[in-house]
Amino acid sequence: TPGPIFKTPVGQPITSAVTPAFVTNPYTQQTQLMLYFGTGEKFPLTNTSATSYASGTQAFYGVWDWNMTAWNAHSLTQFESLTASQVTSLPGVTSSVLSTSDLQQQTVSIDSGSSDRIISSTSPVCWAGTTACATGDDQFGWYFNLPGINSAYNQTTTEQVVFNPQIVGTAVVFNSTLPGIDSPLACNTGADQGWTYAIDARTGGALSDFFVNNGNVHTIAYESDASGTDSVVTTGGTGSTAVQYYLVYQTNTGQHGIQEISIGNNPVGMPETWIELR
Repeated sequence: TPGPIFKTPVGQPITSAVTPAFVTNPYTQQTQLMLYFGTGEKFPLTNTSATSYASGTQAFYGVWDWNMTAWNAHSLTQFESLTASQVTSLPGVTSSVLSTSDLQQQTVSIDSGSSDRIISSTSPVCWAGTTACATGDDQFGWYFNLPGINSAYNQTTTEQVVFNPQIVGTAVVFNSTLPGIDSPLACNTGADQGWTYAIDARTGGALSDFFVNNGNVHTIAYESDASGTDSVVTTGGTGSTAVQYYLVYQTNTGQHGIQEISIGNNPVGMPETWIELR
């Protein structure tokens, strides 16, 4: 059907890639096509202008692409789908073009000791067309606002997503950017900061112990100052040596970084759009 699935609020541009993933709805046991993306933008320094960023609060989204009727009519692989009239007949939904009011907001806070981003309590998503909640089953995913605290100066700035998200196990992983703060009292120009996030792709909540040795099961992001999209590498996996997973990245200052992660009990992905020919 022509037209967008979702529109972000004014002032939240999408400049990174939209990352799709297949998720099983726990209430219908059907496969949903989910779309993951963050908002923000960065225009680099030029000879005539300073580096500039999007202003205002930015966010990260996980949105169900409910409009799969045409796909299902032509494919053996079927995805959970609704019609436009089914969507607009739901309580609280005013348009088939979704907005933040059609999603469950998760609340991100700051760990006072480590400055890590945490989600202490994950609010359930009342999926549209299900009986997930007692009332108001009219939600199409989740989102959260990026908190935007620059730990070097303890100042609020516009944290944003300008690098592509990726799926790692059951997590959606991405790096955020916080613009450097140039202070007239500082000896050096403030460099950009950044946090590496890992979010439960199904709920928008925390994944317990995803970041190995972090010490807080509610952590969704730690300060890495990573630039770009991380690479996932493995070690071990032979004989009695278990497989270990790591995020490897380059920082904003050109250094290297590495973080061990735990992606669960051998999650296996399947290319849903392929069929076995022989």
